[in-house]
Amino acid sequence: MKQTLKKTNPGSAVKLNLCEADIQSLRRQLIRWFSAAKRNLPWRQHRDPYAIWLSEVMLQQTQVKTVIPYYNKFLTRFPDIRSLARADIAEVLTLWAGLGYYRRAHQLHAAARDILNHHGGVMPSEFDRLLSLPGFGPYTAGAVASIAFGQRVPAVDGNVLRVMTRLLADGRDIHQPAVQRDLRRTAETWVPPRRTGDFNQALMELGATICTPRNPICTRCPLGSICRARRKGDPAQFPRRTPTVDRRTLYLAAIAVTDGSGKLFMAQRRSPGLWAGLWELPSVTTPGPDAPHVREVIKLAAEHHGIHLTAVRRVTDIVHILTHRHITVWIYQGRAAGSGRKRGRPAPPPTPTDYAATCWTAHPDALPLSVLAEKQLAALRAAEADIPAAGCAGRGQE
Repeated sequence: MKQTLKKTNPGSAVKLNLCEADIQSLRRQLIRWFSAAKRNLPWRQHRDPYAIWLSEVMLQQTQVKTVIPYYNKFLTRFPDIRSLARADIAEVLTLWAGLGYYRRAHQLHAAARDILNHHGGVMPSEFDRLLSLPGFGPYTAGAVASIAFGQRVPAVDGNVLRVMTRLLADGRDIHQPAVQRDLRRTAETWVPPRRTGDFNQALMELGATICTPRNPICTRCPLGSICRARRKGDPAQFPRRTPTVDRRTLYLAAIAVTDGSGKLFMAQRRSPGLWAGLWELPSVTTPGPDAPHVREVIKLAAEHHGIHLTAVRRVTDIVHILTHRHITVWIYQGRAAGSGRKRGRPAPPPTPTDYAATCWTAHPDALPLSVLAEKQLAALRAAEADIPAAGCAGRGQE
């Protein structure tokens, strides 16, 4: 098959592929290399579709070394689809806490319930049926279908896109959906009729360990003889780099409210939305970039959350950076008005409109927390604020 390079209008697909001899060499050399050089990872020890699916979800936008302890802990608690489907989402989020991108956990749980309710608890093996499940895009469906079931479909993630653009010397912007669709169609012609799971994993492994974003180790690449970017002398120029994403700046005032017995007031985020279902110190958005005065915080807490505060002071500040957000948090501490020790058990806290639920708890760490909430609590402890110590025996009151 000869290379076909067709002139098209800007933004349209470009037909670009390897010749048939190079595709055969690609398959042969890549699988041979993978058999000898693949990393010993826990999800490669068996072919359980559920365990493979779990690993693929956790590995999205997260490094392998970070995922492994979460994967092992999660699989111990939820060893199969049925146990995950029957679990409460709060427990799922607790195990996920710290891994980030919490939408993945919500979709994992929703898909497990879908599989239990509509597929008898058995994961579908066909690509199209997998694609209909919550959280399953073309990559996840392709990875599970090929690795777990041997289906002849591609699994094209960011690592594979990078490898492909270098092998093809493809200078298009891979962040464009049309370009990604075109490369997926090209990848379909590369997948061999046998060992499809090993082939797809090998492409991903090559991108993760050899064909890295910067300083690729071309001297150790099994595909060096067919790589067009290497022939051009600068593989690192592929894929084409897009401008840095502008981060939206947010300014928050978070309030650590304690009652007379030292319990902390926590709030649960509504779903859907950022950090859906997770717990945090109640907070309000401020105009920024200047920290609000204590009087303003007292007013905001009453207006937004129905919390009436006394003895308020600003204790510390933190910065939290997400892909599209730069968040500055000013942390204040205060007591709930009328919460003296002689009053005993505090009254049920109000449920602010910004949140799904609230609670007083002596063990905030037992709740499913966002990474930002964990940072807030750690910053408070570092500032020797009067809040409960880490470590807990169970979830707080709800």
